[in-house]
Amino acid sequence: MKPLTSVCGVFAALTIVCMAAGQDKDEAKQDLDNMQGGWRIVSWQMAEEKATGDEVKKMKVTVNGDMLTYEPGNEQKEKRTGTIRLDPKTKAFDWTLTDLEANMLAIYELQGDDLKIGFGNDGLIRPKRFEMGKENVVWMLVLKRLDAEQEVEKKTIKRLALFLIDAKTKGIAEQTETTGTGIKQIEIPEGTVAKKVLPDMNYTPSGKKEWVAKSVKMTLADDTLTEGQILLAKEIGSVTLQNVRNGGPRVVSDKGTRTWYVFLAEYDVAADSSAENIAQAKKDLEGFQGTWRRSEMIKVVINGDQMSNIDTRPGQEETMTGTITLDPHTKAVDWALKAGLGADFTKMGIYELKGDDLRILFGDGDDGRDTTFDGKVDGKDGWLLVLKREKP
Repeated sequence: MKPLTSVCGVFAALTIVCMAAGQDKDEAKQDLDNMQGGWRIVSWQMAEEKATGDEVKKMKVTVNGDMLTYEPGNEQKEKRTGTIRLDPKTKAFDWTLTDLEANMLAIYELQGDDLKIGFGNDGLIRPKRFEMGKENVVWMLVLKRLDAEQEVEKKTIKRLALFLIDAKTKGIAEQTETTGTGIKQIEIPEGTVAKKVLPDMNYTPSGKKEWVAKSVKMTLADDTLTEGQILLAKEIGSVTLQNVRNGGPRVVSDKGTRTWYVFLAEYDVAADSSAENIAQAKKDLEGFQGTWRRSEMIKVVINGDQMSNIDTRPGQEETMTGTITLDPHTKAVDWALKAGLGADFTKMGIYELKGDDLRILFGDGDDGRDTTFDGKVDGKDGWLLVLKREKP
């Protein structure tokens, strides 16, 4: 009977271990569920450096599924996104950054609408307690949950602006493969709209013959400010243009005496902020989750708000990764690319989700976004993704 007793003891021990592991997993899921949503940063400290009140107002942390995105609120509008893994028993917090492939070791404390995260030295050492010092916490974030209204204020979708600038404008360069535009951003104020027709154009970008002349303030690549005039394809109100890039060949007008550079740039517009639209956006994003097949060699993987298009065709291997934003009211989808072809720019499209079938069209329509799938052909009318969910 002794061997039987030993076997029973082993089974009992294994049962206890399994139950404990299951309990830890449930608690981790509960903590992760309680972290979902947007968080404002109340306090930010790295070593001896503390962020000012004005600086922390621009910062934000968002948890979507198991993805955490940190926005430092700088002029470059940087974002750091990665997968988080929690251990409620030890309060261990791992943040694996997507773009850097680095794992940041930390500890956390979650109490209702208050969250504290302390990262160790260079993210390589896990702190033992919430105490600033090279052996414990080197980077401390103290967070407060954003309420629904505060989260809505941040919701925007992208639009695309087509515009011309006189080639003689000081500090502006034509964008080539090796030379940028020399423009960081353009501030377009409210003001009188003047219509302008360029005579004797060698061609008309997007068929636009009449342009909107606006006086603007431009921040150049060297951070100097200059004032000038641009010709917009249409009136877009008071906005800030960013991610300025080449929009086509130069335009020559006025019997060959004037030359214009053609540019495209992104700007933000407010998304539908109704509670119904926000709830539907979350529901649609949940429906996006998982692996989707375009073909045998091409798949799309969506985890949280991160979408990757992975092409494994021989000689065409490429992975494009970025953050997606949905607006169910207009069926708009923005894909802010951070890696791969088109990195640092936003692809603008529309989507259609029906169970295990998903269509996304990144088109060439007005504002850089089409409004319908009708009659659209991949390659001819933009980039059409026809996806089928891959079963586990």
